[in-house]
Amino acid sequence: MKKLKVIELFAGVGGFRLGLEDSDNYKVVWSNQWEPSTKTQHASLVYEARFGKQNHSNMDISEVETKVIPDADILVGGFPCQDYSVATTLQNSKGLLGKKGVLWWSIHRILSEKKNPPKYLFLENVDRLLKSPSNQRGRDFAIMLKSLDDLGYAVEWRVINAADYGMPQRRRRIFFLGYHKSTPLYKLFKNTTPTEWFFDSGIISSAFPITHTSTKIDSFTINDDLVSLSEKFNVDGNLSPFQNTGVFINGQVQTTKTLPSFGGKRTVLSDILEKGKIPDEFYITEDQHEKWEYLKGAKKEIRTAKTGFSYNYSEGSMIFPDALDNASRTIITGEGGKSPSRFKHVVQTKKGLRRLTPLIMRSKFTSDLRKEKQLSHLLDVYYKQSLVYYDTNRVYDMKSQMAGIDIIFTHKQTKHIFNIDEKAQLDYINEDLPTFAFELGYYKEDSYKEGWLFDIHKKTDFYSLATAIYEDEPNLFTSCKVTLVNRKMLLSFLHTKTISKKVLTGYCNANMEHHGKLKIKELNTRTEGYLYFSKNNKFEKPINLILKLEFLIDLGIAKRMV
Repeated sequence: MKKLKVIELFAGVGGFRLGLEDSDNYKVVWSNQWEPSTKTQHASLVYEARFGKQNHSNMDISEVETKVIPDADILVGGFPCQDYSVATTLQNSKGLLGKKGVLWWSIHRILSEKKNPPKYLFLENVDRLLKSPSNQRGRDFAIMLKSLDDLGYAVEWRVINAADYGMPQRRRRIFFLGYHKSTPLYKLFKNTTPTEWFFDSGIISSAFPITHTSTKIDSFTINDDLVSLSEKFNVDGNLSPFQNTGVFINGQVQTTKTLPSFGGKRTVLSDILEKGKIPDEFYITEDQHEKWEYLKGAKKEIRTAKTGFSYNYSEGSMIFPDALDNASRTIITGEGGKSPSRFKHVVQTKKGLRRLTPLIMRSKFTSDLRKEKQLSHLLDVYYKQSLVYYDTNRVYDMKSQMAGIDIIFTHKQTKHIFNIDEKAQLDYINEDLPTFAFELGYYKEDSYKEGWLFDIHKKTDFYSLATAIYEDEPNLFTSCKVTLVNRKMLLSFLHTKTISKKVLTGYCNANMEHHGKLKIKELNTRTEGYLYFSKNNKFEKPINLILKLEFLIDLGIAKRMV
């Protein structure tokens, strides 16, 4: 598939680029990062060290001429939240002037001056954008929507908290996607009802599923010019008319409040903490505890400014130390340094309180995703070689993946479809285990959650089990074994052996404090299988049904493909 060309603005250290290029569907052809308040351009230097200096700009984007920016399919960026008000000016041929230094108008200028503007926009901001400014709630977002409408774009948006979708950080941001009127997506958008787009066929909903909070969808128009919007939008309103989910096309706003719908495993702070020996400099000495406790604690006191003015100051308390069984608070660039701070993270360890190390940012979640991506390339080669009578199509939307569909096999003649859920022993690289773990459940915040084996909501027909995964160098997989397991036949076999969900739940409830292998009377431990409780070495304490692969193959439930 041809890769989409990307312009990356306000690039920081390259977060957008990492995510996009890791998918193999995008290529950044030009980037810009400029920090006006610092002499040393730290973020740009990090970006260049990782991605190289070619096609990277380190100058004020407002001073970059549009003609030096190459054409691209998509423009992305996380721009700062500023004052987006506009005014008329006789000197401006278009009669519109945004405040100097407000970076939204640099985006607007590039889109308006491009002979071939980007077909798609992928933009991010803090969620308070929907409510700013305080004296005209929602005005700034209304200006953005109308300015994009004038340039021929339809827009959908959603406020997303990363932790709601399994990420190890509580980070609320608004993401909005723009579709130019020349694209097929614009036409599809135009001919789809807001409800269907919000919950089913929209681009954001395919990656981040949601559920209703009510049946009400608010609708209103934005037809005023930008200057009128700046002066008059919601002057008398106390609340912003924009909810956390919405669409905008041809001057018409449709917006509603939604809730995340995520049934996957959640990564928490303890999952990504650096293990092993931690340098002493990250530990907080006892003589510093009082300072940290004061900064983290609740306050109600009188403070005096440098001018001599006295004022009442109050703020609530923060959790101290940070909870290990939850996603972290938003991690900011000021985490470094030994000095006590209200906003830095502190965790409790056996050795004492300590700050986060830089390696915290290298999330295990991200590492696993990269491993899965590399493995999928190898699996696709095996599928093509072995399944000559089938077409294979990978599934990328989260809703389908949560339903147990990673790839679809379609018979070339009969067109019969099989949903495949891929499972891999990524924790056992360069090992050839004779067994595979089928997840019965796990514990989350002291409550038992059902695993994927007996989940009735899964639409899986076959499991594709990748075992004996070998690599010559990190994340470069060279070979593996692939075993296809018929899910319906597996569940039927377990039923005939009276290994039902109820029976296994009984074992689990009777052995909640058990760790390790547990023999059950229904299976021969040596040749068939057993239960395994990971009480001590896994945060979520998974409970798995361990089955011998050769046993499943002999029964005809499984077949070795490679």
